Amino acid sequence: VYKLKAAYSSGNVLMVMEKLYTIDDVNYRGILQYASDDTGLNFALVRSDEAAGVTTNPSHPDILVDETTGAFVLLYEDKGGTDVVAVRLASPYTPYVDGVSVIASTGAVLPNHLAAFQSPQGDLYCTYDHQGIALLWSRDGGVTWAFFAEAAFFSGDADEARLHTHAAES
Repeated sequence: VYKLKAAYSSGNVLMVMEKLYTIDDVNYRGILQYASDDTGLNFALVRSDEAAGVTTNPSHPDILVDETTGAFVLLYEDKGGTDVVAVRLASPYTPYVDGVSVIASTGAVLPNHLAAFQSPQGDLYCTYDHQGIALLWSRDGGVTWAFFAEAAFFSGDADEARLHTHAAES
């Protein structure tokens, strides 16, 4: 298991794990999805990418909750790290592949660097490596996403680091 994330909403818990598995002597990454309707005392397996034979390498999952509707918003890298996908799930028992999904960003995403967070106002954010740090922003609970042009840059030299705080591009 590479990464484990969980989120709570209205007595339900969505938990996902990123796992390495092998199909026909080839290694793949995938997601295990679990759900609980008793605040996390018991979990049921909802989906296993390994059992489904998934070979697109969905990885680096993170979860947010839309405070307006209580929906879970699962973010992950897909297609070997070229897309950031956002999936809205009204229930943690809905397999993530059956949720309402949008491609939040497309392009070269580097593995191991996707993180999601929420502002006190309820806006959703997702950061990932892409020739610096890219930032996606949603003001509607993950239904749509906007891209901040070069939100942050860090080359390893503190003198070159910068953070931009301007409006998002759509």
